[in-house]
Amino acid sequence: MADDFKGNYGALGQVYSLPREGYLSQDFGNQTVGPPGILIDEPSPVADYLKSVATTIGDLPSAFGRGIASGVGEIGYASGLVDKGQIEKFRRAMKSSSNLAASEGANPIVSEVAQEFGKLAPAFIPAFKVLRALPFMGRAGSALTAEAISGAVSLDPATPTISEQVNKDFGLDSEILEMLSPDPNDPEIIRRAYQAADVAGIGLAFEGILKTAQSAKKIYDFSKSFNSKLKEPE
Repeated sequence: MADDFKGNYGALGQVYSLPREGYLSQDFGNQTVGPPGILIDEPSPVADYLKSVATTIGDLPSAFGRGIASGVGEIGYASGLVDKGQIEKFRRAMKSSSNLAASEGANPIVSEVAQEFGKLAPAFIPAFKVLRALPFMGRAGSALTAEAISGAVSLDPATPTISEQVNKDFGLDSEILEMLSPDPNDPEIIRRAYQAADVAGIGLAFEGILKTAQSAKKIYDFSKSFNSKLKEPE
């Protein structure tokens, strides 16, 4: 009987699950044969992981695009071109779009990061170009100022700042974090100021990492050159 079942269902590449305990089953390689029950796909963690990675990579351009659209909408709201009701509907629509991508297998954390960069782009890019054209503004100063501007106008004022998120996730009772966190009852303009400082702070941290990496490379190049000269025959 088992041979007949294998001949009929072996090509399906599926597992035959038992409807209840007490039945005997026989294993044929990747097949489990039992009495009439339910055919289910055999789980493959590696295949699921690779599929998730591929889906996430494929969603990155869309996630960045969703971020740009969100940023443009928030800029419209910050400038008074869009009212409260309109921006709330828009935010819900963008949230639904993000949830759809996650339901299709895209990693929500990676997608969220791509969206956050996309949100800042519509304000950051033109602001940076204008500031960089000023004779008294250097690259770093222009970037930090543009980041602050984009943080102030491109984000939902209700978006938690880094300090608020840390307090929420870890429950740290820190006076410094409390000082850096806006009050829940603060008006939007105050929350936007906190967000401006938040985004500029992130940019400053990246700038510091970049400077450190550049300095490390210079030290490495100097050390390599110095050692080479020591090894040269006199």
